Amino acid sequence: MIWPPEREQYDQTPNAFFVAEGLKMGLPSPPRCVLIAALLTSFGWWLVPVAGADASCGQLRAAVGLKASLDNEIPTARQLAEDYLSECQLVMISTSQRSSLFEQVARTTARRQNGVGVVSLEIGPRQDLPREILPSVWRDAGANCRVLFLEDGGDTSSILEFLEASELSRHPDVSVVFVGTAAGMVLYHRVFRNTIHALYLSLSNVTLQDARPLPREDDLGGGCGSAGGLRGSARLYQRCLYCLEGEESVRPLQEWGRLAQRPKPANPFPDQFKDFFGHRFRVVAMRTLPWMDYEGGGGGWAGGPLTPRDSLNARMLRAMADHSNFTYEVREPPEGRFGLYLGNGTWTGIVGALQQDVADFSTEIGLLPPRLQAMEPSFIYARDRIVIASPKPGPLPQHLAISRPFAGTVWLLILAGVLVSDVVVWVLLRLVAWVTGAGGADVGGSLLYSWALLMENPPPPPSPSSTIRVTVGFLLLYTLVINSAYRSSLIAHLTVQGFPPPIDSFDDLLEQGGWTWGSQPLFGTFFVFFNQSSDPVVQRIYAGMEVASMDEHLAKIPKKRHAFIDFKYNLRTQVAARLTDALGYTPVHLSRSEYPSYVGDIWGFRKGAPFRHHICMLQQRLIEAGLIDFWLRDVIRAYADRHRAKEDAAVGATERLSQDGDGIVVLNLSHLQGAFYLLFLGHGAALILLLLEVFVDRVRGESR
Repeated sequence: MIWPPEREQYDQTPNAFFVAEGLKMGLPSPPRCVLIAALLTSFGWWLVPVAGADASCGQLRAAVGLKASLDNEIPTARQLAEDYLSECQLVMISTSQRSSLFEQVARTTARRQNGVGVVSLEIGPRQDLPREILPSVWRDAGANCRVLFLEDGGDTSSILEFLEASELSRHPDVSVVFVGTAAGMVLYHRVFRNTIHALYLSLSNVTLQDARPLPREDDLGGGCGSAGGLRGSARLYQRCLYCLEGEESVRPLQEWGRLAQRPKPANPFPDQFKDFFGHRFRVVAMRTLPWMDYEGGGGGWAGGPLTPRDSLNARMLRAMADHSNFTYEVREPPEGRFGLYLGNGTWTGIVGALQQDVADFSTEIGLLPPRLQAMEPSFIYARDRIVIASPKPGPLPQHLAISRPFAGTVWLLILAGVLVSDVVVWVLLRLVAWVTGAGGADVGGSLLYSWALLMENPPPPPSPSSTIRVTVGFLLLYTLVINSAYRSSLIAHLTVQGFPPPIDSFDDLLEQGGWTWGSQPLFGTFFVFFNQSSDPVVQRIYAGMEVASMDEHLAKIPKKRHAFIDFKYNLRTQVAARLTDALGYTPVHLSRSEYPSYVGDIWGFRKGAPFRHHICMLQQRLIEAGLIDFWLRDVIRAYADRHRAKEDAAVGATERLSQDGDGIVVLNLSHLQGAFYLLFLGHGAALILLLLEVFVDRVRGESR
């Protein structure tokens, strides 16, 4: 039902309008459901429950007094509505068929111009109402906030059962205002356990005392006197979440003895999370470095609280607890898992603990869409990816440095260019000799002329012809460029050690011959990534995976052609602690290609947790301040320092290049061994040719 209605229609038949318009709504309407209704805060609006046509004379006179009070107090009511409820959707629930309270609320809120509607429901005892009514109303409304007004009408249990069936506890942002004649202890009911703002307006002892003229006496009808005054008492209770030493409590917010007397306004919707008053949260966590670490563990939830060690989530928890004045206890999930879906709507591990309300929230867990059916997420504060840890490739053989300035293709092109140039020179010499009539060209000399130019020891031009000189000039330019490029590149390769390309992807790993790879036991998002991937490369990696402990994999990496696949930040932590020396050198290379196995890293919250938004805001402040990235790097460094101090061992660094005091590289025999190898090879070839010539000469002499 959308308010305001047509004014003439409302003024003529107000109660009929509630029923008629309610039946026009697109909500599920069970047989006995008439249409909705609930209640309103008391500030500026004096609320007196009035029955229906069977009301006594005193009740009718009280209703007339209420109407007059509302007519006189409309400016105050409008101002308070603008302050607190101007953008809110109002859902009113009552057990009375004709609620005078809701009629007055509807008349007061009819002047709102923001387009937000007022919805009214009537419920009765043992009435089988669909649980989707309230969620469908809230889902279809475009209001910034939602307020639920409840009037028990003497049947509180029906309202509570309806709210439980509607899962009000899953909607902590819905404010509740309960109007009745009892005390506010009903706010302790479990259905309100997650409600952030809950008020109970208790109206009692409404009587007619003292002579006081009431307006519009003609509306009272016959049988009622014209004298009397409206007197009674009212008390407004407020439910706080943590004000009683960290626990919930219901306390009187305001009390007054005469309903016509305007009380001093108070804030009915205070900030419940400014101070948690030492409330103890139940936190469920798994040991995953560098995200979370703790002493002991392994006993599950029954193992008792754990003592967190220095880690990213431990620092975040400590900062939030100091800021908001709360405490926490950390426990492991019952099954020691992040969350495994059992197929019947239930989960194990961290997700299961949140689903069953065993824990309030969790530390780091991967965001997967199926998990959101059992928990609520925080903001994504980090993104961990799967990477490959492999041994850094060793330096290339130094004796091959003389050939590394050019790639193999360049060497082939240079050789082809020299041979073609020699042939061209020989053809030109023959052509010039044929034209001029000179003697034939020396074939051997012409074929070796380009080689002489390339070695920067050119002989005189083989012919004074202009054609030959032009050809030789271009050959000189060609060899100049080639020699300059080779000389500069050779110096770089002699002074800087070369390394083959490392393994940076799954494709690189599969291309290597004789390599093995493995991981820790697969579970959680790591298992989902490999088990459900349709990429053939990932499937080949999964098929050849060796499952072992991290210690075994890290021990294999420096000694064998072995790769270890795990999450990036866990590998960075372990490599920094176990395989990095005091100078910062590590023989392990982490691949540049990263493979996402889930959306990001979050904290999980139980469904309907009222503090989730507050924790998320604190988390966002840490992100924007840059503390998450800073703490992550610092935790890895601190863990590595502690581990090295404990083990008192350092990984030996490989041999480094010898450098002088000025940082200038001094070439030694290891750098120039290629040149000496080439010299020895040339001398050996010359010796072999000499022996061959002597042998051929002796054979020819004997034949003569």
